[in-house]
Amino acid sequence: MNSLRTFVESYVLAQESLNSAAIAACLAPGEPVLYIAEEIEQPLVGSAQIAAYWDENQRTFHRMKLRIGPISARAVASGIALAHYHLHWDVALRSAQPPGWQTPIGGDVIASLVAREQQGHWCILHYTETTLGALPLVRRAYERAVDPSFAAELEAEAARR
Repeated sequence: MNSLRTFVESYVLAQESLNSAAIAACLAPGEPVLYIAEEIEQPLVGSAQIAAYWDENQRTFHRMKLRIGPISARAVASGIALAHYHLHWDVALRSAQPPGWQTPIGGDVIASLVAREQQGHWCILHYTETTLGALPLVRRAYERAVDPSFAAELEAEAARR
């Protein structure tokens, strides 16, 4: 499954570079690939809709940075495999105001895909992103809101034990 992990890494690099041609090259040719991005309400079906989505991102984003966690991959049938991984994204949207972009935003999703091996290469049949559930997001917000001096006091207390 190392070749699938390498494929996923190259796909994420294509996403990060907003390279719609490289993204399209990762999709199963001639298939109605299903693509579910976390921020849109309706699934995209087929390469034309997916290309339009990434073309719009290219026009809208000043820059995007992606970081992936460990990739879990497994074969489910001959030439068919599943992969999933955590994906952190940071985006700066274009702006007409200096410096040319808005305040960056970011988030975390879990991405999963179904891939088919075709002529020695992997291609995506189905891709889904889902946000973390409400409880992990709320907990993370509360953890980040802790005053640094309080956290330091607790660390010092732990060190004395």
